[in-house]
Amino acid sequence: MKKKCRRLALFLALTMILTIFPVCFCAETVEAASAVSTGSYYFNNKSGGYFLGRSSTTASTSSVKAIYGKVSSIRPRASWYVTMVDATYCTLRSSSTSTYYLSSSSSGTVQYVNRSSVNNYCLWSIVMTGQGITIKNKVTGMYLYQSSTNIKSSKTLSSASYWRAVLTSNYGNSASYHYRELSSFSVADTSVKVDASKALSISKSPTSGTISWASISDFTFKSSNTAIATVNSSGRVTGKAPGKTMITITHKPTGSSRIIYITVYADSGLFGTANDGHDHSSSLISARGYMNDNSGFTSNYYTYSAVHTKSAIKNILQYSRFFISRTHGLNFTSSGDNTGIQIDSTNNKWLYMSELYDFGSSTVKCKLSYLKICTFVGCYTAAGDTSIAKAANRAGANASVGFTKTINCNYANKWTCTYAQNISKYKSVSEACYAALHNGWYVLNVKNNLDSYKIFGNDSMTL
Repeated sequence: MKKKCRRLALFLALTMILTIFPVCFCAETVEAASAVSTGSYYFNNKSGGYFLGRSSTTASTSSVKAIYGKVSSIRPRASWYVTMVDATYCTLRSSSTSTYYLSSSSSGTVQYVNRSSVNNYCLWSIVMTGQGITIKNKVTGMYLYQSSTNIKSSKTLSSASYWRAVLTSNYGNSASYHYRELSSFSVADTSVKVDASKALSISKSPTSGTISWASISDFTFKSSNTAIATVNSSGRVTGKAPGKTMITITHKPTGSSRIIYITVYADSGLFGTANDGHDHSSSLISARGYMNDNSGFTSNYYTYSAVHTKSAIKNILQYSRFFISRTHGLNFTSSGDNTGIQIDSTNNKWLYMSELYDFGSSTVKCKLSYLKICTFVGCYTAAGDTSIAKAANRAGANASVGFTKTINCNYANKWTCTYAQNISKYKSVSEACYAALHNGWYVLNVKNNLDSYKIFGNDSMTL
């Protein structure tokens, strides 16, 4: 009897709890309250940087578009009047018309339509999340997102689904506005070493007040030559090869762009050609190791291939502090009135002395103002009254080394290694050349014409 009474009491207690507090036991979906209230707004996409806008100011011919530009110019097409219909849902329309609304079709196509009275396809929830504002249609449950210059919708949230909103009355160019528009920006030209990186610094105007939509993610960065330098989405530039390239920086909301120049330097530039039957590669790898270990150089650009472009080789010459070319040399005539180095062993192409310096007109063709010591380990590279080694010195290299005769490749490789090792230990050019000749192979070196080296410029030059 007592057990029956206890069961009855428990049943009555549970019935009372369920009656009074049904919400605790029954799941119910409630839309979040709106992140905006009735008023006029600009909506800017957090990822793409464009504004939620319209294609024209004429409502009857206008379509929904993603637009960019100065607000003073795009204001009539970028502002949306929000009217709250309850705590969650609102309509969006142009402030200049009361019958055209942002709407969605049943398939999710975003439209700008004429409605004498709004239906649920014209209702949107604008909710604040940790990543930004979402704009979701009541019927389709799809979120607006920017795709290039298009506004689309999807049930899947992506980085392009998040927006930023600001009241139009708070946003403008003058100091009277709470949020100010970026009016201009500048980025200085800069330099970076090979394999090093640095962040670009953006100076923005105005310098007072709160500038909206001008964080680093509101800019895009593009390198015109990624073989020389790359730049990531955060504006960090990384040097890839000696040379100079352009970086274009664009402010996504306004479309304003700036172009700067990035110069990439190398402590040493080591160049060789392949497919000629000789192992030049190992000698250059050894030379690079000496640069790393002894001189403490941090950027030693090394390139070894069957094919090189002239512009690439000129870049190495122009933007390297120390240069070694381990490749074949060329002597056009017995008097050596034009010499060069092979840069393309597949197609037998050459970089000629006249492309560095024109002796006839005493004109610099490729200014080598950064180059301290230049070395061409190849046949005839210092032959005659004019040569590519002499041309490099005239073009700006403090010291330049070449050979007046034909030299044996295998022993030239050994000469290169010893020479680089001594240069890396801050020996003078003449000391390094002498050591390379007397490195234990003296008789063979002389026999193979490696004593025919010739130094132009400052032979006491050290790194």
